[in-house]
Amino acid sequence: ALRKDMADKAQKTYTIIDLGAGNGHFSRDIAKNIPEAHIIGLEISKFSIFKANLHNKFSKIKNLEYIQADFFEYDLSKTDAVVLYLTLYEMGRIGEKLKTDLKPGALIACNRFALKAGWQPETILEIETSIPFQKTINIYRQT
Repeated sequence: ALRKDMADKAQKTYTIIDLGAGNGHFSRDIAKNIPEAHIIGLEISKFSIFKANLHNKFSKIKNLEYIQADFFEYDLSKTDAVVLYLTLYEMGRIGEKLKTDLKPGALIACNRFALKAGWQPETILEIETSIPFQKTINIYRQT
């Protein structure tokens, strides 16, 4: 979905933000697989950001950066797509922020838990993974 959306855009840079990036495993995978996009991993934990940056230094991925920030305070207005895997508790609050901050047409991909705050998925994907309870991805588009 992200690749098709990127191909449909005639803009210079496509920005994807990983909210709550942790140690950066998912962000690195996205950056490796979509090298034409600018990937930003947001994480509040200093230790996790340190580890993510350390891994990225050795992997030498050029289109990826990590920022230590509280994503509830981060400006998402120029973001083209957001990926997240957060707890059920946070899905209402983050749903409200995404409704307020994201520009029209922005994509959102949530692993496992659905967004709250009135969001309706555009697509629900069932995926194969070895990780229990992470087999559903909900795709949304900002209106």
